[in-house]
Amino acid sequence: MEPAITGHEGIGHDELAGQTGAEPAARVSGLIAAPDGSSVIRAQITGPVSDGGALGRRLAHILLEHGGAALLDRTYGVTDSQSQPG
Repeated sequence: MEPAITGHEGIGHDELAGQTGAEPAARVSGLIAAPDGSSVIRAQITGPVSDGGALGRRLAHILLEHGGAALLDRTYGVTDSQSQPG
């Protein structure tokens, strides 16, 4: 994982980008950041438009796994189990 900017982490997840077919693709980007901007975790995922909801859930999971859960816990007191849907 290479930091894009000092103090920021960037994660690229184009796991579904290679899919073929006529269906349009959607690229979903997201981030979790400290209120002061001192720490930012970014990720993106690409996949079929029809899987938009699943893409969003997968992106949230990726962000939480790669430091977002810890950042939310430090900032707001939200633990990993509280930040993930049950």
